[in-house]
Amino acid sequence: AAWNASPPEEQRRRSVYMRTVRSRVLPMMTAFDFCDTTRTCGQRDVTTVAPQALALLNNEFIHQKSDELAERVMHEAGDDTKAQAATAWKLILGREPDSDEWAGAVAHLQEQTAHFTENTTQRGQPETPNSPVASEDAVHSLSGKAMWLRADRGVETDSHGRVLFWRDQIQGDGRHPHDASQADPERRPVLVQDGIGRQPAIRFDGHKTLFQVAGQVIHSAEFSLFAVATHRGADDSPREILTNWNRAGRSVSSIFLGTVGSNGVRFSDAFGGAGQLTDPAHPFILTAVTSSAEARTFQNRRSLATHGGLNDRDLHGPYVIGTQGDNGGEFWDGEIAEIIAVDRALQEEEQQVVWSYLASKYSIADTAPPAVVRSPAQLALASLCLVLLNTNEFVYVD
Repeated sequence: AAWNASPPEEQRRRSVYMRTVRSRVLPMMTAFDFCDTTRTCGQRDVTTVAPQALALLNNEFIHQKSDELAERVMHEAGDDTKAQAATAWKLILGREPDSDEWAGAVAHLQEQTAHFTENTTQRGQPETPNSPVASEDAVHSLSGKAMWLRADRGVETDSHGRVLFWRDQIQGDGRHPHDASQADPERRPVLVQDGIGRQPAIRFDGHKTLFQVAGQVIHSAEFSLFAVATHRGADDSPREILTNWNRAGRSVSSIFLGTVGSNGVRFSDAFGGAGQLTDPAHPFILTAVTSSAEARTFQNRRSLATHGGLNDRDLHGPYVIGTQGDNGGEFWDGEIAEIIAVDRALQEEEQQVVWSYLASKYSIADTAPPAVVRSPAQLALASLCLVLLNTNEFVYVD
């Protein structure tokens, strides 16, 4: 869980070697004769097959690197297409293009620039109108909701303001509510009326406070979790928002959403390096969505990390909030104002509905990166870089 992806600025380099964890093989590398990490390997296979070309044509990583290479080429070569073609060739293939290659590259840049110019003229530049704020009713209308805990409703406290019950707000359909509760007065978190964005929140002390949750919250291998929280933990300790971890049978197959260190994110043991929070002491929306294809995490609307999916997770109860199951540690240190669990992977537009509702309610700034609008010349140069990355001048190293 301590092995996280390198920051983006450290990923812009070629690899003579790279660290590999046996249980976390990079999916893209499996197309390129990557050895079986569970066995000794005296000699690697060396092949050139169709899946490799498909990976280099379609993989998001390659497209991202093509865009970044195009930015570098424009910075070094300026706006002259002949200089751009020569610079791209040298950066990607380590040699000068011959006369035919040079002419073909320049022709490609001109054709693609004309194509993207025509496309932009016909469709216009993308617009980013202000989206209406999603209402609470819009969230209620989403199907598959499994649990909805909110500190402004359904909270019952004792005489000292400590929370005895946190009632699930999803009712009906013959389902049993997943109420959160704490029978031990010494372990009860405290209700704070002006907690997050002038809305009530529940404060966990990072040492002993937690809730038990009634029933099995998640039943589907595809699900979505949203939490509005603050995180004050400054040490290296992992801390959990929601989990079904259990030492007897789910020590490695459980699900949990939480943090590690001052700002790292974890989404089960299978997705330990699930991104880095920005300024977690300030209120944020932490989201985790897993489908059959992939698992993703977000802070507010900003994508944090993507993983190849959470397979073979044990979803049975009991569930707890604020600690790592029954291990007596990893206590949440901060406030939690709302938790929404959905028993399916929400589509992007549905995620936007939940984010809009929560961001408006808790006055959380929208930190989604602005849409990048590239000129036709930039798009054409990225296309050339993609072509060059797809040539067959590979170097195989055993």
